[in-house]
Amino acid sequence: MSLTVLEYKTQGNRYYSNNQSLLAIQLYSEAIKLIENKLEEENVVPLYLLYLNRSAAYIQDKDFYCGYEDAKQSLKLKRNENFKGFYRAAICAYHLGFIEQAEEFIKEAINNHQQNALDYRDLKLLIEKKVQCMKRWRKPVATAKKGLKLLEQIFEE
Repeated sequence: MSLTVLEYKTQGNRYYSNNQSLLAIQLYSEAIKLIENKLEEENVVPLYLLYLNRSAAYIQDKDFYCGYEDAKQSLKLKRNENFKGFYRAAICAYHLGFIEQAEEFIKEAINNHQQNALDYRDLKLLIEKKVQCMKRWRKPVATAKKGLKLLEQIFEE
């Protein structure tokens, strides 16, 4: 006997709560397949919510690329009233080094979801710190490259 979308989601949530992200991902994936293959109606559990939950499980597993893709899919399906989608997309973008995209997700989230502004501002501060750190380290790297070029020129002579 196969499970319903709601049962897959409920069990996935249970595994996620117990930090068993891989099992949660499998269950959310099964629920998504049921809806996408039209084996069960979407009315009980919205498809965007399953992508959002699977995104959280991927983030818990530190698979930020898959988490990013699922968060974006969730936003594609439902952009309004989906502050968690923006938040998760921003977190994943940040960890993937997509700093500008992370900032864009945060800007849109703050503009559209004022009730969660504190969460986004915390993430924005984190991203700003990363940008400052990257700027600080880029200069020494550029200086090191110039030094290497000078050494190459010396050895070529």
